[in-house]
Amino acid sequence: MEANRGWVKQGMSERNLQVEYKEWFNRECEAKRGKVLLNVIITLLTMAAEETVSPDTNNISLEELSLNIDFGNTNQALVFFDLETSGFMGDCDVLQIAARHENTSFSKYIEPNEPIPESASIVNGLTNQGPDMFLYGEKVQSFPLRIVLEEFLQFLINCDKKCVLIAHNCAFDARVLVTIINEVSLKDEFSNVIDSFVDTLPLFRQKFPGAVCKLGALADKCFSVSSQKMHDATYDVLLLQNLVFKHFTLNELLSKVKNFVKTINFSQNLKSLRPLETCVSQPIRKRMAYEGITYDNILSMHSLGEEKVVELLEKPDSDGKKVIRTKKIMNAILNYLKNLNT
Repeated sequence: MEANRGWVKQGMSERNLQVEYKEWFNRECEAKRGKVLLNVIITLLTMAAEETVSPDTNNISLEELSLNIDFGNTNQALVFFDLETSGFMGDCDVLQIAARHENTSFSKYIEPNEPIPESASIVNGLTNQGPDMFLYGEKVQSFPLRIVLEEFLQFLINCDKKCVLIAHNCAFDARVLVTIINEVSLKDEFSNVIDSFVDTLPLFRQKFPGAVCKLGALADKCFSVSSQKMHDATYDVLLLQNLVFKHFTLNELLSKVKNFVKTINFSQNLKSLRPLETCVSQPIRKRMAYEGITYDNILSMHSLGEEKVVELLEKPDSDGKKVIRTKKIMNAILNYLKNLNT
């Protein structure tokens, strides 16, 4: 044995020597593993710090970045929009509508019908005393819902093209926007200017698999910006516009559009299909509703014969696939209809 080993002691038995050696060896390995782990952590933290802010976006505002965007020539106006709301349910109050087309912006606050819940105020900084609204304690001018929607409509008309409305988590924003448009009976007017919706959330999830794709997280990754303005709709649409044009081509952006007219009729169609909930799952009823199929349509076709029902339910959807794609579900619907007559 080497005399300079720390575990060697004079007069030790061979067994004790082996035990002492194992203990020394384990201590040495732990120390080395600790050093390796520390180096790995330092390396990862360094890489993360280098990726957080792109060098070309230091000390430059999002407004300045937008001026450098090449919007190109499109047949449709790309309008980024965002809603601030009093909650996450479909019947919540809309508190702010903001939108941006190229370098032109729109933003209006809306008088709430109910007190703004504290949970919402913590997120967006908006509070109210009756119809008076405050943003972080400072009063902001707010207007009745119909007036704001009429002004938003005029903003879209001024784009001079059919509009594609783009939002992050558009599944929520589109549903709420459609609800308030119907509420003030402006469906036909908006249908004349809006072509479709695009949801950027699934696009970013596809672009960055496994990453957190909330707007704030994407901002931290790509731009040197403060998170203090997050959840102000005006700021969010400006941020989203910059993020989209940084990461996606026009073809990628428009690859998953949702037709506006179909979307605006969706809620009503889905409600009509409630009698089928005993035999058809909600996701399939949603697909039927989006494709314009209503309960009355089905009953009308059934009066003409089962083959007409099958023809209606097997028509191609937006992806070119049948609305009802399995014999099991088709038979369940046909059996339901048969039982209505017994």
